[in-house]
Parts: sequence; C-alpha cells; structure tokens
Amino acid sequence: MSKTLVIAEKPSVGRDLARVLDGPFEKGEGYLEGPQHLVTWAVGHLVQLAEPDEYDPKYKRWKMEDLPIVPEHFKLVVRDERSRKQMSVVSRQLAREDIEEVVNACDAGREGELIFAYLYEKAKGKKPVRRLWLNSMTTAAMKAAFSSLRPAGEFELLEEAEAIVAAVEGGTGAITKLEKTERKERPPFLYDLTSLQRDASS
Repeated sequence: MSKTLVIAEKPSVGRDLARVLDGPFEKGEGYLEGPQHLVTWAVGHLVQLAEPDEYDPKYKRWKMEDLPIVPEHFKLVVRDERSRKQMSVVSRQLAREDIEEVVNACDAGREGELIFAYLYEKAKGKKPVRRLWLNSMTTAAMKAAFSSLRPAGEFELLEEAEAIVAAVEGGTGAITKLEKTERKERPPFLYDLTSLQRDASS
C-alpha cells in the first residue's frame, strides 16, 4: 500500500501532526510510521549553502579582488554531524518505493520553504510535493490544513525570497522614498506554540 511522507520542521511538530492522522503510529529512529502516513522532521536547518572555500581553497582567506564570490551553481551541504544523522533518516524515507507523495509540513513562511527546498534537493527527492500551510497547531486547524493541501509550486517565490534575503544580509542600502499612513487593526490572536517559537527565534 502506498504512503504519504510528511516532513515537519521539528520533532514536536511532527508528533503533533501524527495525532491528527489515521493511526496507530509506530515510533522509529527519527520518524513515526502509520498505515497511510510516514512522518519525519528536519530539526531546523539540516542543509545549508556551502562555505566559499568548499568551492575553491583560495577562498579560505578572502581578498578584496575575489569579492563578490558568486558561484555558477550553489552547493548544498549537511550542516553538522547531528544534522547528518537525521538527514540520512529523511533521505531513506524519501527513497522508499512505497512513498507516493511528499507533504512539506515545515513552518509557514520563507524560512520553512527554504529549509524544505534545501533538504529535498540534497536528498535528490523526485516524488511529487504538496504543501501543508499551518498558522495554528490546534487539532481543528491541522485537520483542515491536511484536507486542503496545496501544490508546492504555489510557494516557490517564498523560497526565492528567503534565498535572496540570506544572500544580501549584512549589505548596505539607501532609502529613496518614505510614505507614512495611519490605520487601525484588530489585536492579533493569542499565541499557539509554533507561532510563539517562530517569533521568539526571530
């Protein structure tokens, strides 16, 4: 029987998602497996862009004449040994023949898109991908999100935006125009755990 692989951004979210899917789930090392779904997680940034010296040893020490360093193709590398262990778990699940499709259940936003995109590319993922877009971790919100999965292609611009932000971080710019407006808005809803963690980390 074919299964759907759900990839969350962190273990706690993966366990929460498994609660609203058909069980029972058996615990494996770095994943949970049920009759129709397999849930695993990224533990944050498992994969990142390679450092400059990984393209050419001469970039170990930067010189002004070498800047900017813009490779023809950006290399992706696993972040560290702890990440390597979980990355191998995710890669094995992606390669399983009984996995028919993948659900990107990383956090809603630019960073979550990039975390999944890097992981999926590094693991050489080939299965079709749909997006779980969650703004709340309540049971009702999670069930509703699973019932309305969206094509991953709708979110490609968010991946590109995060990559651009990461590439130009620390640069300089100039404000050329400033407009001010006044408006009223309702107070936001109370925090759920995921949005609290997301705001705290930023």
